[in-house]
Amino acid sequence: MNVVVVSIQYRLGPLGFLYLGNDEIPGNQGLMDQVAGLQWVRENIAYFGGNPQQITLFGHSGGVICVALHLISPISNHLFQQAILQSGSPLAWWAVESSHTALEKTRLLAQLSGCNAVTDSNGQYSKELVKCLRSVESETLVINQWHMHLLRNGENSSRTNQLKKLYRNRASHHLLSTAGYYFDVPFKPVVSAPFLPEWPYEVLGSGKLNIRHRIMLGVNKDEGMYHLVQSLRMYFMSPGLWPQMPREFRHDIALMDPLDLLAFYIMDENFLQSVLLQATVFEYQIPSRALGTGSWTSLEVVKALNEVGGDYNIKCPVVEFADFYSRGPNAQVFLYSFEHRTTGLTWPEWTGVMQGYEAEYIFGAPFNQAFIDHYYNFTLEEKRLSEEIMQFWTNFASTGSPNLNPGEFHTRNKELYWDRYETYSPQSVAVLSESSSSSSSSSSSPSLGISGVSVSSVSSSEISSFKTRNDDSRKHMVFTLPRSYISKNLRRHYCMFWREQLPMLRERILYNSACKSRQPTTQHEMTGNINKQSIESFGTLYPNIIKSSELNTTKRNQASYNLQLKVHYILSLYIIYYYCYY
Repeated sequence: MNVVVVSIQYRLGPLGFLYLGNDEIPGNQGLMDQVAGLQWVRENIAYFGGNPQQITLFGHSGGVICVALHLISPISNHLFQQAILQSGSPLAWWAVESSHTALEKTRLLAQLSGCNAVTDSNGQYSKELVKCLRSVESETLVINQWHMHLLRNGENSSRTNQLKKLYRNRASHHLLSTAGYYFDVPFKPVVSAPFLPEWPYEVLGSGKLNIRHRIMLGVNKDEGMYHLVQSLRMYFMSPGLWPQMPREFRHDIALMDPLDLLAFYIMDENFLQSVLLQATVFEYQIPSRALGTGSWTSLEVVKALNEVGGDYNIKCPVVEFADFYSRGPNAQVFLYSFEHRTTGLTWPEWTGVMQGYEAEYIFGAPFNQAFIDHYYNFTLEEKRLSEEIMQFWTNFASTGSPNLNPGEFHTRNKELYWDRYETYSPQSVAVLSESSSSSSSSSSSPSLGISGVSVSSVSSSEISSFKTRNDDSRKHMVFTLPRSYISKNLRRHYCMFWREQLPMLRERILYNSACKSRQPTTQHEMTGNINKQSIESFGTLYPNIIKSSELNTTKRNQASYNLQLKVHYILSLYIIYYYCYY
């Protein structure tokens, strides 16, 4: 495995990503540190036996965001040829933020650090603030970044106000004070020139990016579990440091419905509306009284919340980035899912294959006796899996392709070939019978006031006669035991829910003319106020307002996708109709 590994040190937190929008604190300092490191590697790696024309960036979780932003940055995308992205995407809501939000965080940190007395005298606010912050110990700044939520999630924060309206001021003070703790990064890359002049989804969607890098990216089976356990420590880690199944989640003890956990801790605040929460509960079959569920176990709740958080925060943004990137004319994209749980793991079985578990196989922990002595042992099969994965990773770094050269790899799976990830296949064809199509068009059921979608657009005969040929697109590698294998359409159904269905449903709720004209008294409480500024500045994978003309019409015209969409909308439209007209 002939590769040279270089670790680049860079500033993190407020030291690396504080933003004032001036020359002294321009933002993205940590990323510019990485640029300097990449330039050094390009100029000097040959002296260490490396190839300056075959440089691969490699990141995990938050590190993935840095790697991905280098792919699209005009400052650094010419400094390397390949990238490996593990468990993260620049299209996730938590990846980057607007200059407005970044500036607000700087002011909060200044307030916590004793610099709130700085005034804008003679237009010198920025200079005075910088001077004050430089007088604060670096350790204090690092600690204070984790306390900013105490100011942001106060009584008058937008999330708190939305939850108050949603629950009609009946939520407990404890719940309101802890809302919003789940899965966020205090200081992150900011959309600001010169490094990142546009939002990642704008760069990718514009078609202007010259896609010339080869990328390998992937996820783990239970991406949502680690952050669920760590972020909700008051439930999972009390009274000790060992994860326990929360008794509070059981139906016979719970003070909260699982839907409440979804609302207070997991859902994006732009989706904090009754219908959207209930749609998510229905989609993931989260046990809840909203579905008429009378009893449930803590395990059922935890598994469902793990899937919701894993899909929304990690898996679907990763898949969406693979979709975007693979559309380039010269794209070479390889997608994987790591799904093996090490037999020697000491954490409870229900925690599954959490984020980061693949790293020990990539870095050869099964062959590291010091690691084994300190933590846990590995089976012979797990050692072979580690050898397989290390060979894939180093092949990609060396050649731009993870696939094995004939005869170089002698294991049970040496014939395994990792197909490229492609978003379109000519063999993907949906077949609808002529009779079902005609019966659908002849019906005259009302559309429930929602333009463009009606109950009549799908009939039971159409559903029963629907058939789809094999779809050879969106292939990915599944790393597991006893054998790794090729699969396809990673979380496709659920990612369509987050990418298309839920945002469109939100748009219909907020802007449907019928709902506007009726103005029922419960509607205001159900939807809350619309924060236009937050909507416009939100750079997520799932845009908060999607106009019909902006939808990907090619995908929507595929009958396989269209039928799935219609069925979901029929169920959702009944909910909308109920809330708008009763």
